[in-house]
Amino acid sequence: MKNKFPLSQVFLFLIVFISYSTNAKTTAESCDCIPEITGLSTYLNTLTLNENAPLRFEVPSNTAKFAVLHGVIDSSTPTVTQTFIDNYPNVTTLVFMQMPGSDDDTANLQAAQKLKRRGYITYLPAVNAYNQDSFVASGATDMFFASNKRIIDVGAEVGVHSWSDGTNSATSFPVGHANHLPYINYYVAMGLSQADSEAFYYYTINAAPANSIHNMTEAEIEQYKLRTCKYAASPNYTITNSNNTLFANLTGANYQWVDCDNSKAPISGATNQNYTPTSNGNYAVEVTENTCNSISK
Repeated sequence: MKNKFPLSQVFLFLIVFISYSTNAKTTAESCDCIPEITGLSTYLNTLTLNENAPLRFEVPSNTAKFAVLHGVIDSSTPTVTQTFIDNYPNVTTLVFMQMPGSDDDTANLQAAQKLKRRGYITYLPAVNAYNQDSFVASGATDMFFASNKRIIDVGAEVGVHSWSDGTNSATSFPVGHANHLPYINYYVAMGLSQADSEAFYYYTINAAPANSIHNMTEAEIEQYKLRTCKYAASPNYTITNSNNTLFANLTGANYQWVDCDNSKAPISGATNQNYTPTSNGNYAVEVTENTCNSISK
């Protein structure tokens, strides 16, 4: 949303020991963190991308697994998005190429909700990965959140800035003001926690004024959790402790918490991404993805 940029182990109080990541700022590893983009390079060579035209979904065939997105999000985007969803049911991966932002916040929200419900992978290649540049900025950065899995290459260009209503900018209003809530609520709806949504939103509005842009560093992309995963053939699954509740850091998998003091026996009913121990002990989580399975170390 927003205006378009101008065209191991942790000690718990219960003495529970687990392998963990204290702040979970490092993106979780996953063997399934792979965009379905076979043939993308060849297809891009047939396209003429236009960052200034209304947003388009380019799809190579009716059986293709990917679509290429480019252009500006505007009032036509919700209709274009629904038409794409209806006509190309086999697509799993949305490749964001040249997307400078949004001219219509409401349209962006409506389109993003449609994409989120469909459960796509969003993928942003590195700037020089292909013959044509790729980037997202402003409202397109917001739309990138509208997926179940977000994959960003190292070297990708992600732009953020403040918004302006023509008279006031976002930073004119104090933290917690009602004018900030639609944006924060959007990130929550896209799957971020309340705390992560607020952290990312307030970072963006202070990163650059509305008439400028800030391209996020690799450290910032990690810190604000724009990625949901990074590929590893043999993932090292990790756990975070938050107020004595344990969280598997990888989302979208299957989970079974185990008791390491009882030969890693499965804990009955403990099959959610989070688990709260009820007694002292050593605990781990078995994570199962489509192509691999392992217990946290």
